[in-house]
Amino acid sequence: MEKSAQYGSLAVQLDSETEDDGIWARKFILSSYPDLSDRRVVNIFHYTKWPVRRVPSKADGVISLMSLVEQSRKNHGQGPVIVACSDGTGRTGTYIAISNLLERMKIEQTMDVFQTIKIIRGSRPQFVDNA
Repeated sequence: MEKSAQYGSLAVQLDSETEDDGIWARKFILSSYPDLSDRRVVNIFHYTKWPVRRVPSKADGVISLMSLVEQSRKNHGQGPVIVACSDGTGRTGTYIAISNLLERMKIEQTMDVFQTIKIIRGSRPQFVDNA
């Protein structure tokens, strides 16, 4: 694919792009310009079938998205995971809540949805829509 652009001292190259049932996976290579030897991989996942302020028609897509992100983290180290939606709150907060609940299940074998949402909304009041 190898589409690239330069933004100041940062070179960004689109390495690959795939789509499967509304989930776009894009792999970018970031490097300092002009020394392109120090490369970082950034994977971006974009789920287009999750409607704004609505629940997806099927859970399969969200489950697939969670799985792809987890697989990417395992393959590329424990770097940051960035989650964003168009308004930065509803779907983002829901994704973060689901991710948090799944991690707690693995560690503590327990799940408290109410407490998880309460904690998340304590930091970001608009997170996790209730529409």
